[in-house]
Amino acid sequence: MLLHQFRSRVLDRENLWWLLCEMFGPKPLYFAAADDAQTITSPHLKVGSKTSSGLYNVFIVIAILCTKANFLYSIATALASDFTADKFFPLRLTGASMRQIIQILPIQSGTTALNVFQLAIFRVFGFGDKSHLTALALPQSTPPNFSSLATTITAWGGPSNIALPVYGNFQVVKSKIPTMLTLLWEFSQALHNDYTTRKTAGAALTFASVYKNLADKRIPSLPSGGIIPWVLVSDYVEYGICLSPTAQDLAEHIMPPSKSSKGSPSGPTAGLKHAADISKEEMPKDAAALAGVLRKVMQVLMEPGKEMKTVMKLVGACEEVQGRRVSVVDVEHALCKVSRQLGMVKKVKG
Repeated sequence: MLLHQFRSRVLDRENLWWLLCEMFGPKPLYFAAADDAQTITSPHLKVGSKTSSGLYNVFIVIAILCTKANFLYSIATALASDFTADKFFPLRLTGASMRQIIQILPIQSGTTALNVFQLAIFRVFGFGDKSHLTALALPQSTPPNFSSLATTITAWGGPSNIALPVYGNFQVVKSKIPTMLTLLWEFSQALHNDYTTRKTAGAALTFASVYKNLADKRIPSLPSGGIIPWVLVSDYVEYGICLSPTAQDLAEHIMPPSKSSKGSPSGPTAGLKHAADISKEEMPKDAAALAGVLRKVMQVLMEPGKEMKTVMKLVGACEEVQGRRVSVVDVEHALCKVSRQLGMVKKVKG
């Protein structure tokens, strides 16, 4: 009955959850994926160390739920509202907010400073609330009106802060909003100029360079190492403004090499720890070791090999839904969703 309700409600959304139900039915997804674990020593993977092979589960954990009950409960919860869809749907482009952003600003839109800024304010101030996203839609014929935007945004939330619960405990301080808007516009103009210069020269901006430039602006509420800078630059990847992050980029995001970092992001870190636990492996000791594991994970994603039938099906479904190849941004996004699903299951179990 639940699966029938799910189909009727979201088949038009082309959501990965439906595809997973179709592929695996009532069989617990973890055990279906684990059928391929026997092939982990295949020469195709070129995996030499025990740790590298065990943490192959970083990929399997993309949609892992260890029992049928947990799997079905997660589907029901994700379907409860657009908000829970944003929190639990496992692909970047399938949640309610991202779909609305793409509807307002299609991915094929030109790369202008205004469009770069539009994506920034969507992600920083409105993500997780469709009415807020609609209110933040900018006219394409005029420069942004900071005063009007600040008035709109500060009307939301409490007396001094605006909470964006889709990101957990993330909050924006209302008194900082005018400064944030000014700095985001400066960043957007600079990014557009850099993009144009590189494109003219036949080159592309790297994820790391855009991320660094954003961090260097020191925008309030957007510290380097936090969730927003990573997901915002990942949005720029979707729109072709910069290249996808590398395995090294993600590894350094999860395990920052600098002592001055604000700390590692809780979502992907928790997802990675779960992958280590179920594979009975130790976590990589540093970013360099994690990058090595993630490169092997991406090898599997890019070229699963005929012996990995389950992985091939899952990768194919992901690519069909999103209209592009699976990339490192999907691995980070999936690890965050796994972390949230695990937290939800723990609450149910008490």
